[in-house]
Amino acid sequence: MIARAFLATLLLNSATMAAQTTPAPPPLELAERALVQALSLPDRDAFRQLLAPDAVFFLPVDAYGPDAITGKWLPFLLDPALTMVLTIDSSTTATAGKVGLTSGTFAIHGRTNLGVRTTPGGTFSIVWHLVEDRWKIQTLSGAGRGEKRRANR
Repeated sequence: MIARAFLATLLLNSATMAAQTTPAPPPLELAERALVQALSLPDRDAFRQLLAPDAVFFLPVDAYGPDAITGKWLPFLLDPALTMVLTIDSSTTATAGKVGLTSGTFAIHGRTNLGVRTTPGGTFSIVWHLVEDRWKIQTLSGAGRGEKRRANR
């Protein structure tokens, strides 16, 4: 009888503890790949889905919110003949797993007077936040070639 009571208590405590643990966040690399793919296709809707509701971009110009950001990035989201190419150099997540950081370089791929070329553009950094268990871009900042990188605000 005592053994049954002990076993029942142990099972109830285990079930309660399991219900209290939160699932691990998805890997940041999946969101990074989705961003790279959205820009390379280009896919405006997929790009917009990666933006947090209060996202702020400082590249190529300051833009606040998904609508304004998507509008500023339209040249890279409409025509597959002109795309933004991202190369990710580093990627980390904070110990709490709710904030991620990505940095790298970007280039513009498109037609020029010399044919189709990929022209180096500069550097970028992204701050990601988990929003409803999905990675969303909170801030994107960067600098063109020869400029100092704008710090995340």
